[in-house]
Amino acid sequence: TPTGTPPVIVINEVEYDTVQSGSDSDYEWFELYNVGSSPVTLSGWRIGDNSSQDVIPDVTLAGHGFAIVAASPLFHVNYPVVPAPVVFLNNAIGNGLGNGGDRLLLSDPGGLPVDGLSWGSDATVLDPPVPVVAAGHASERIAAGYDTNTAADWTDRFPPAPGWDGSLATPT
Repeated sequence: TPTGTPPVIVINEVEYDTVQSGSDSDYEWFELYNVGSSPVTLSGWRIGDNSSQDVIPDVTLAGHGFAIVAASPLFHVNYPVVPAPVVFLNNAIGNGLGNGGDRLLLSDPGGLPVDGLSWGSDATVLDPPVPVVAAGHASERIAAGYDTNTAADWTDRFPPAPGWDGSLATPT
């Protein structure tokens, strides 16, 4: 990233409705992607949903690299091997991500919004919102880092691919 140019970090994939029945907030996660070619250490960055914000634990994203932010180590029940750094909030993401509708908002250390999405019944970030996906599926960008700030950037990913470049298509 050239000097003075802020890093471009995006939310690239999110699993808000895991295969676990009942309260699944301990298993939820999202993937961050560094669009730039230089490594970026996230220190003091925040993630929020419709009710609260959490500080993301310090993690370094390689240039064009991924990192997973999971609610708890129970993430590894569903994904024992992940080819990217994984950090844990050790609490629910926000108040737990709503399966029928919610939002994720990524903010830099100064509190400036950097990226976000909303799905289902929540149209506060993207209107129209990203369609809801089934339990055990994830919402993922159609190509890593592809961002037009619309729901068209997102697709239903099954199986989820945390930390993998799971791009399903290259936009033209």
